Amino acid sequence: GSPNIEWTLSEDIIIDLELSDVVTLSLDVYYNTSRTYREITKSKIDLTEEISFQISKTLSLSVGHTNGGDLVSSTERSSNIAA
Repeated sequence: GSPNIEWTLSEDIIIDLELSDVVTLSLDVYYNTSRTYREITKSKIDLTEEISFQISKTLSLSVGHTNGGDLVSSTERSSNIAA
């Protein structure tokens, strides 16, 4: 089975930019790295981008997408990030 996780470190950076009273852009970067008791390090990242429109005081519409994945391939010898 999978080895148990010894420790985990997570970071989450959220940036909201209000372009007007109606439009807001959001960026969320989530990074997570963990290490198993077998000394295997696993790192992953998620990037979420979103645009929101305030339709009324009680209603808003948001559209966005998320990309994410492991930073290192399963062989732990090469990066999964393409240039």
